[in-house]
Amino acid sequence: MVSRNLPLRSKVKNGSVLSCLKGSRPDLQFLVSGGATSVGMFAIQLARRAGYKVIATASPSSFDLVKSFGAHQVVSYRDQDAALVEIKKITNGGVSAGLDCVGGQKNTTFAVNTFGPKGGKLSSTLMGSKSKRKDVELSPLMVFTVFGKASLHTAAKLIPGVHIYTHHWPISSNAREQEMV
Repeated sequence: MVSRNLPLRSKVKNGSVLSCLKGSRPDLQFLVSGGATSVGMFAIQLARRAGYKVIATASPSSFDLVKSFGAHQVVSYRDQDAALVEIKKITNGGVSAGLDCVGGQKNTTFAVNTFGPKGGKLSSTLMGSKSKRKDVELSPLMVFTVFGKASLHTAAKLIPGVHIYTHHWPISSNAREQEMV
């Protein structure tokens, strides 16, 4: 259960990470690609709490920060080939679940390639990328924006098969009267 006191961003990301963990066994490894992002740091905590060994990618200057949020290992994303080799070594063959907080075809391909031979589920905050591996399920996340409906619908046109459902929540109880929304 998510506390009512958590910000909306945390509630959204909590559900996203939990969807990655659903059906997975806690004795396996979890990748957080983009571990130093706000979403990544939240995901690290949730995956760790679920009992996963958490491997995150980040820049070397962020290693201590990412470890302070619970990552067991942090790997530099700057050289993806070297990072892939290191992650496969750390995990004895690959991860079983993950969250891609960076997105884009290059990063999604990297994240998919970190999975072990049994595959698994990879959720992403920025979908539209494809995977050549049929054993790695790609799952989009729900993302809220402060930029309004128009930008959401523009983004949806760039990603085939994405349907946008919008809802506006007032900033305060009298926001509509103040024309703030």
